[in-house]
Amino acid sequence: MPLRLLLFALSLSLSYLNYRGLHIVGNGAIASTVYIIVPFLVLGALAIPHVQPSNWLVQDWGAVQWGPFINVMFWCAARIEMF
Repeated sequence: MPLRLLLFALSLSLSYLNYRGLHIVGNGAIASTVYIIVPFLVLGALAIPHVQPSNWLVQDWGAVQWGPFINVMFWCAARIEMF
């Protein structure tokens, strides 16, 4: 019952925003976008002092586990998880 009440309240509030007009809905979308992006920006700013660009191109090819690497690459590229 509480879930249905919550869904009804959410549906009612979103319908009211839609009724009020595109301007309010647009401002709500911008506000939610800012709310979602701010944590990523904060964590990115906190990580900047720990970045070591000298490590970006260093690779130990002998330590690469090629089987799992290729498996994950094909899984992500071919959408094998759907089967």
